[in-house]
Amino acid sequence: MRALLSLGLVIGLVQLGTMAYWTDEAVVTGGTFQTGTIDVKAGSPAVDNNPPAFSTSFTMENMVPGSTKDAPLLVTNDGTVPFTFLVNGSATNSGAGTNQLGAALRISVFPSESGGGCTGTALASDLPVNGAVLPTQSVLAAAPDPNTRQYCFRATLPSNASTDLQGMSSVVTLTVVATSVAP
Repeated sequence: MRALLSLGLVIGLVQLGTMAYWTDEAVVTGGTFQTGTIDVKAGSPAVDNNPPAFSTSFTMENMVPGSTKDAPLLVTNDGTVPFTFLVNGSATNSGAGTNQLGAALRISVFPSESGGGCTGTALASDLPVNGAVLPTQSVLAAAPDPNTRQYCFRATLPSNASTDLQGMSSVVTLTVVATSVAP
């Protein structure tokens, strides 16, 4: 009987011994994830809104049919990620009625400016002010890479403009719309 009880005790210990496991673990913490920023600026010096040099140079008094006015505009990526961008235009007209100067004005965009005039092959030509005046442009890198691009905008009063436009005025507003791209 003692032998049987001893045997049961030994078997019980063997069974308990097979249930014991050693464990260990390693903790791996990744680095910090942080979002980038897009920050499009215009003009020289680069500002968020209404660059002074553009605001004072993209204006013209006493326009007549066939008149053109050119003004350079620098687009800058002041953010931390690259982006593509396009330019939309709008016109705020004086007076009421359907025959407004903003509807008659046409916009063209060139890749550069020299001596006060637009040069190169037009990137966009003879477009209405209201709407997209510069289609989506290729990626503009973030600093410190070359993060600026020069353009020249031309406003034209077509040679066949209505005589009803005499004495009218319009303020042209350009909006640079940037969209981030994966670096």
